[in-house]
Amino acid sequence: MAIPKTEKKNLMELVYAGIYDQGIQKAETLLKLYGNDSEIFGVLSGIYIELGNADLAEQYAKQAIKLDPLYVFAYFLLARADYLRGNLDCAVIKIKRFLQNYDGQISEEVLAISYNLLAHIEKIFGNIINSLDHWLIASRCGVNESQKLENYSNYLFTLNYLPEKHNEEIFANHKKYNEWFHHIEPYKHSVIHHHPKIRIGYISPDFRYHVVVFFIYQLLARYDKNIFEVYCYAKCSEDDTSQQLKSFVDQWRNVQGMTDQGVAKIIYQDEIDILVDFSGHTQNNCLPILAYKPAPIQISGIGYFNTTGLTAIDYFLTDVNVDPIGQNDALFTEKLLRLPHTHFCYTAPSTMPEFGEAPVLKNGYITFGSFNNFTKVTDEMLAIWYTIMRQVPNSKLILKNSIFDNEDGKKIAIQRLKHAGFSENQLDLRANTRTYLHEYHDVDIALDTYPYPGGGTTCEALYMGVPVITLCGSRHGARFGYSLLKNIGLEELVAYTKEEYIEKAVGLANDIELVVGLHENLRNIMVKSNLMNGDLYISDIESAYYQIWEVYTDDFCQNVIDKALILWKMGDIEAALEKVLNLYATYANKANVVYTLASLLHKVNEGHAAINVLKQFNGVNEDVTNLLKKLMQCRQQDQESEKKIAFITCVNNDAMYQEVLTMLKELEIPEGYTVEYIAVHEATSMAGGYNRGMSSTDAKYKIYLHQDLFILNKGFLKDILEVFKKDDYIGIIGVAGAKSLPPNMVWWNSKEVFGKIIHMDTDALGDIYESQWQEVYADYEEVIAVDGCILATQYDIKWREDIFTGWDFYDISQCFEAAKIGYKVVVPKQSEAWCAHASSGHTLPAAYAMYAEVLKKEYLSR
Repeated sequence: MAIPKTEKKNLMELVYAGIYDQGIQKAETLLKLYGNDSEIFGVLSGIYIELGNADLAEQYAKQAIKLDPLYVFAYFLLARADYLRGNLDCAVIKIKRFLQNYDGQISEEVLAISYNLLAHIEKIFGNIINSLDHWLIASRCGVNESQKLENYSNYLFTLNYLPEKHNEEIFANHKKYNEWFHHIEPYKHSVIHHHPKIRIGYISPDFRYHVVVFFIYQLLARYDKNIFEVYCYAKCSEDDTSQQLKSFVDQWRNVQGMTDQGVAKIIYQDEIDILVDFSGHTQNNCLPILAYKPAPIQISGIGYFNTTGLTAIDYFLTDVNVDPIGQNDALFTEKLLRLPHTHFCYTAPSTMPEFGEAPVLKNGYITFGSFNNFTKVTDEMLAIWYTIMRQVPNSKLILKNSIFDNEDGKKIAIQRLKHAGFSENQLDLRANTRTYLHEYHDVDIALDTYPYPGGGTTCEALYMGVPVITLCGSRHGARFGYSLLKNIGLEELVAYTKEEYIEKAVGLANDIELVVGLHENLRNIMVKSNLMNGDLYISDIESAYYQIWEVYTDDFCQNVIDKALILWKMGDIEAALEKVLNLYATYANKANVVYTLASLLHKVNEGHAAINVLKQFNGVNEDVTNLLKKLMQCRQQDQESEKKIAFITCVNNDAMYQEVLTMLKELEIPEGYTVEYIAVHEATSMAGGYNRGMSSTDAKYKIYLHQDLFILNKGFLKDILEVFKKDDYIGIIGVAGAKSLPPNMVWWNSKEVFGKIIHMDTDALGDIYESQWQEVYADYEEVIAVDGCILATQYDIKWREDIFTGWDFYDISQCFEAAKIGYKVVVPKQSEAWCAHASSGHTLPAAYAMYAEVLKKEYLSR
């Protein structure tokens, strides 16, 4: 008799809930009532695998196959039982055999878990390329998105074992992660919740006894309760450590077993201001929750050592040692939030044993050791370690890892070690154990791995008094060891080349007195260092939180102000005033809000009220005082500035600029207007120079031009004023521009380019030629970007000198900034080219590609 579907459904609900004892009883009852059933045998096999009983798992899997030889899932269960026993080779053989024998008959779900298991085993064996291939196949199979996502995260995690020459490839594959979430609708954050304190949310699958806790403990235990309110979202089963963490914080929510969307809804309803994820692409991670953008500011870090690739995450937590300023930014989709010392603070568990004396004193020889995951130990690293040991006579190497728990794993490891040149008498291979820290008493010097160094393992070694030699790479994850050692004051143990790694390890091994001294003093050094200074760490990270919250609220206020200014320019000053008054009710401490409100009040003939607004803050800071002075002269300045035009130029070639200036002064000046010419010297960037020029004048109309740009059209000023007057929404005018940007961001390579400009090539014996693209037949053509050789504006928008710190893409950035607040960017109709540019050919500068990536990340990645 067939078992009813409802009975099987009830059974599976028990299994998915992890209630295995009731699941076994239910399955056995069904077999008694309805007779043998291959699926029920399969369920029992799966339960016993979860319970760690390989023999019973195998027994029930064989019964399922005997009953139904085409029940393919049972073949996977046999392989899984072998894996549980540690018979890894047998597991691989069985999986590959049934994948071949039943090709085309295997469900997507079974394919996914089969390739998942193959990927795990190949990773254990150190076959990273094979593991990656299997993860990728597993991510394309499966019956649900969460299973596919989990496998793709495993794929991304495993990429970190690849050498640093693959950095760009690793980044590109992380960016693809975002494509999994195109179908979801993220939360919008159109208002700021005005809590008495900044509300921080921490989310993790590791709020339990886990290595991550040793790095986040201080965050939860020592935060400033006067400024911050902390909510924790635990995606895990809880233990005693969980209970301790729970006692530190304001709110604790266990979200294990809930849907990603359901958890996101809870976080959104909790009105979290800053949400911090500690998982990245680790097991059971929380990234699909953050994809819904439940908080306006989202950060990831500590638990993972690479970009998430998720554009819903705004910042990645790091420090100036792991990611020096200007390094690695292009390998993250997030903005790097750099702390000035360390981005994690180590707290040793109370179960740590006492450190011991250096074993060389009793052994008479140096013992090297590595307790790192053996997958991190590349063949290149083994070759380096062998070279070290050849130069340190009679030295030994202790390797402790789970790969030595079973014969198949141990066999593979020994083969790799022998291939590297090691003999058995040089090695001490130890299986993984729950209590292992006392075994550091057997190690004189720990050898770190590369390019995936230790984190928690390194801290444990150091805390146990064992010095660690590390190799510093370039990418974030390859610099962990460097940051750890730098922050405890032992930078001399850091190598920057493989040769130096060997030299430092051998040099330390030959200095027995230093080895002994480090074993005696390392714990005390570490406890007193930045790495374990909870007060310093909390100060650094809370300052960072406060800073990014200020940036967010500043941007929020500016966005409201920009919209109010549009209403003002369009004549609806009352609506503009209402917007800013609402803003002022909460953000009366922000100068841009105060200034805008005062200006609007002045415009509606409430000058007295405007001055009173400013007087409340007069003397608090220089900006407020200057605002008050400016407002008291506002009416006269408004009348004057409406009829004022300023030319702004960054100058480093005075001779060239004087030629340009001569022609500027020959332009026809419209009646009633005045013109000023502002030269900015010693600018460190074009955006920075233009900001200086913009702030030095109250002219309504500003024309930013290169020092080698000649205006040929004598009626240029009259012509641009006519264009501006045709549409108050026109923010920027350029003489040439594009409607779209190609992948390389070079606007003139676009298929839709308009305008014209004469080039005087200074590198080609004075050749003169005209670049003429599509003709503009109407009064103007709206584009998305214009050539930065000349930009005319009628509204002030701050140039992004914070991210465009050189001489490229500041112009296209300004166009995007204008578009963000509703202004148009246009190219006017020109019967003949209005301008000539004395350029030096078309060779793109070295920094061009870097700033192109900055532009993409800031404006085109979301």
